[in-house]
Amino acid sequence: MPRVRLPLILLAFGYLAALMLVQTLVLAAVGDHDYRITGYIDVLVELAREPVWWLYQFIIALIMLVTQALFLLPVRSPKPPRAARGRSLFFTLISGAFVGGIVVIVGLLGLSELIAILAFDTTNVMENPVCVSLAGLLLVVNWLLWGCALVVFVRDRWSDTAVGRVVGVLIGGTAIEWIVILPIDAMVRRRTDCYCNTGSFLTLLFGGAALVWLSGPMAYIALTRRRRKAFRATRCERCGYPKGPSPGEQCPECGRMWASVTEKGG
Repeated sequence: MPRVRLPLILLAFGYLAALMLVQTLVLAAVGDHDYRITGYIDVLVELAREPVWWLYQFIIALIMLVTQALFLLPVRSPKPPRAARGRSLFFTLISGAFVGGIVVIVGLLGLSELIAILAFDTTNVMENPVCVSLAGLLLVVNWLLWGCALVVFVRDRWSDTAVGRVVGVLIGGTAIEWIVILPIDAMVRRRTDCYCNTGSFLTLLFGGAALVWLSGPMAYIALTRRRRKAFRATRCERCGYPKGPSPGEQCPECGRMWASVTEKGG
């Protein structure tokens, strides 16, 4: 095995371990019935003692790592990606749209619990097969809508900048959703002893998973920002052609305006 690959393997396993730990901490927080520190510790200890739990977490963390790597294909290197020809952005758009769709759907499920509380309805929304089927259908619809929106958003823009903005929007929306749903979930938990199938619980659960998943790409984009910015300052954002000492106003290879000219022009 080449030596150059060993640090990457160690880094991958370290990242997997960190993901497993963070996922456990998040789920313990979501699983705490009364949002008390003692209940949180009890749930955390109970999860830590289950070997099967760690097996599940390893599988989930591995899936997260692979999907995050696919999502970051356009920005894994400062070189211009194939996304300029519409290829490597495929996984970015698909996974980003899926996360966006989940955030919207679980947010609606959480708000449905608020409507039930205001209507004095003690029925669990997720126990209704029609509601479950409708949620699945809305997820597919939102996935398609998010996909179309992201295609328009990243069109004719350098992919690393667009991807960073997409991640920022998703993280901001998910964080706001968590803040809004917490008081609703607290009211729901006072009404029932079994809250694990309620809309508010699913909002916290999948919202937490989305935040964990998005944190990886956000950290990578932030850590490599200077390197990518330096590349953009000296090469064409679309094809990678070097500017040279007399670059003119646009790239002679593909015709795209240089970044500095575009920024000056607004």
